[in-house]
Amino acid sequence: HEMANCRKGTWRAAIMLNSVLTNKEIVSLGYMSMADYYLKICEN
Repeated sequence: HEMANCRKGTWRAAIMLNSVLTNKEIVSLGYMSMADYYLKICEN
């Protein structure tokens, strides 16, 4: 409901979404976290 009426832009909605979906929940659903994905593709 809050995100549907958000007029501040996607960056503001991302802050709200991050409080709802934590990295632990994302990984438990079978998805790779953005940090893990970055480390996988990043060549140090």
